[in-house]
Amino acid sequence: MRFRCFLIIVSFFVAESVYAQDTQSLARTQLDQQIRKASRMGLLPEGFRLCLQANMWNDEERVQEKWEFTYDKVHRYEAVTEKGRVKYKLLESRPYDTSKLCQILVKGRALEFEDIDGEGDTVLFAGTHFEFGDRSVCLYLGKEQTHLMCEACVAPGYKETKAKKFASLYSRLAAFAKNSMKRRK
Repeated sequence: MRFRCFLIIVSFFVAESVYAQDTQSLARTQLDQQIRKASRMGLLPEGFRLCLQANMWNDEERVQEKWEFTYDKVHRYEAVTEKGRVKYKLLESRPYDTSKLCQILVKGRALEFEDIDGEGDTVLFAGTHFEFGDRSVCLYLGKEQTHLMCEACVAPGYKETKAKKFASLYSRLAAFAKNSMKRRK
């Protein structure tokens, strides 16, 4: 009897896990299609969100930034330290060119980034002089995270060619966010 109960419980968790993976895979496929379409037509789905965040430092310098793109606005956040913890406070929001954002994502291969194999040694924070911290690009459709690209000093990092692709994508997205804020003032 205990064995049957155990099998039923295990089967439930396996089925739940498969369902969650299928749901994420479906959301990812839908978002990929919508981003490719929006790169031509400029309309993103209402549940679209892209979070761009970096907290990197070395002995001389520290960079803390957070940007968030929703289907119609780009949001700039400021890092604030409270009680020893970093929190981000919304500073400003502005409209932006959605088709340009989608073109950056498509050309930067963000949609198939997980499938790219890299070559060379493992590298962290390619294209920077930082030694510590993390930076990430996350895509969401509704509440479902569909894509995650990140590197952190506590993880092994990407192979050199993949690390350079990620660094280029992050830099282009951050520059686009900054320029969107300047243009709309």
